[in-house]
Amino acid sequence: MKKFIYFLFLVSVVFYFTSCSTMTKIDSSWKKPAYTGQKFSKIIVVGLIKDISERSCMEDNIVSSLKLYGINSVSANTVIPPKFFDTDSDGKLDEKYQSKEALTEVFKSYGADGVITISISDTKEKQKYVPPTFGYLPDPYFDFYGYYLNTYNFVYSPGYVVSYEEVFIVTNLYSLTNQELLWSAKSETINPQSTKDLCQSYAKAVAGDMVTERVILK
Repeated sequence: MKKFIYFLFLVSVVFYFTSCSTMTKIDSSWKKPAYTGQKFSKIIVVGLIKDISERSCMEDNIVSSLKLYGINSVSANTVIPPKFFDTDSDGKLDEKYQSKEALTEVFKSYGADGVITISISDTKEKQKYVPPTFGYLPDPYFDFYGYYLNTYNFVYSPGYVVSYEEVFIVTNLYSLTNQELLWSAKSETINPQSTKDLCQSYAKAVAGDMVTERVILK
């Protein structure tokens, strides 16, 4: 009986440290001085990400998260063709969109008065050493020998290393009325299990922060 209880305890410890869940937090943010928030008619969400599927995932999840707060927004991938700004696929904006006015007018033509940009600034692979952990087991069937033996074996057993990924994303909010930067934030997503997981965790945290901090008014 006591061995079975001890076995369950070990399993629970291993499960706790290996089942790392995805978490996104805002590391830092900036807001234009004296800016108290704005209610936008429509916001276009633009992912400045090379991979089309990742870009669409980021844009769509921000739109979905903002919708939960009653904020009208649209993904750039649903209204602007992939090669609209770069018809020759050289990785640069076409010459006719190099000017501030021309670029802004494209987004305004879709009825937008605000733009959210998303860009991945960095990704890091990290490792964390997890040492053995011992918990109190009030088992009356453990005599001194049993307690000492089981505890000794556990305490002196080796720990293990957990590998995880960190993704850093920069999110900006611009006004198309005066083309000013209103808000910028750097977020950190820890241990995303997939692209979908990353997008959902990121969007939930960032959209929530923009509304809570009254960057975007409902």
